Amino acid sequence: MKKIILLIILFLTCSCSLFSKDNEIFYLNKEKTLSINISNNWHIKKVKDTYHLYQNNKNQYAKIILDGNYNINKENLTYNNLTLNNNKLVLIGYYDNARSWHHILLTDKVIVINNNLTQQEANDILQIIKTFNN
Repeated sequence: MKKIILLIILFLTCSCSLFSKDNEIFYLNKEKTLSINISNNWHIKKVKDTYHLYQNNKNQYAKIILDGNYNINKENLTYNNLTLNNNKLVLIGYYDNARSWHHILLTDKVIVINNNLTQQEANDILQIIKTFNN
C-alpha cells in the first residue's frame, strides 16, 4: 500500500502551504496537525482551497475542506457515527436515508464531501477516513 500522509496544521486564518515529498503530502499551518493515510489506487489533487481524492474519474471525488468554509443543508439530514482506528468518533451525514453518505464531519473545520462517488468508492473513502488522526 502506497502511504500518503496528509498532514494538516490549521490556522485560525487558514493561511496555508502545500508541498510534497515522495508519497507524502504535507499541508502546513500552525494550530493543529491532522493526518490521513491514502491507499495506492487513490490520487489527491489541490483545487483552490480544497483537496480532491479520486480514483479514475476526476469528476467523482471526495472533497476535503480544511477551513470550515462550507454550508450544510440540515433538512432531511441524519447522522451516524463512524469509529476511527484511534477509537474517536466522527459524524457521517446522510440525506433522506440515502445509501451513500453525503459528508463526513472530521472536526469543526474539516469536512469531507461526497461528489458523485460510486458506492464502492464511497465505501473505500470510509476506510481511508478511519485512518484520520487528530
